[in-house]
Amino acid sequence: ILYREDGLILEWDVNVCYPWYDDCIYVYIVEWSKQNFETDIFTSLTVHIKDRFPSLSPSHIIIFADHLRTSVVLSAEIFPSSKGRGYVLRKIIRRLLRYAYLNNIKEPFLASFVPYVITAMRGEDRMMQEEEQIPTLVDKEIRVKQILSNEEEFFWRAVKDGKKLFTTKLKREDEDKNEECR
Repeated sequence: ILYREDGLILEWDVNVCYPWYDDCIYVYIVEWSKQNFETDIFTSLTVHIKDRFPSLSPSHIIIFADHLRTSVVLSAEIFPSSKGRGYVLRKIIRRLLRYAYLNNIKEPFLASFVPYVITAMRGEDRMMQEEEQIPTLVDKEIRVKQILSNEEEFFWRAVKDGKKLFTTKLKREDEDKNEECR
């Protein structure tokens, strides 16, 4: 439990493991933010998201920022797959892309946000400590962009194929009903 000068009490369960949120917890405490999404790691990223997609609601902007950050950080060490940690990464990426689809965003965008995420994770006041803070992100930026681009392409292809399959099945059902009526 932490007590601020203005009387606000901050607490979280120290027995819970927050595997990829260590840096955010630190920033959360240092910046005395009420939410994780009010820290400099997220505010700079949300500005870029808002600029690129002005029609997004505030809650969707936060979802985009959180999922983008997590996807980039995890892609530096994990490859999306159908098992284990790779499956979790794939689900995070697909959830982000599903929100993009629901907001009529049909163009590839994940790879273009990787530099913004890396910059946000570094923070302007931590630029000198770049090698200590996030060496894998800086070194693997190209790899992360390629992984996210491939997953995004795979997702959009699956959506397109699914729509085509659904439309075909629906037409078949309509034809069957028309034949029964005759």
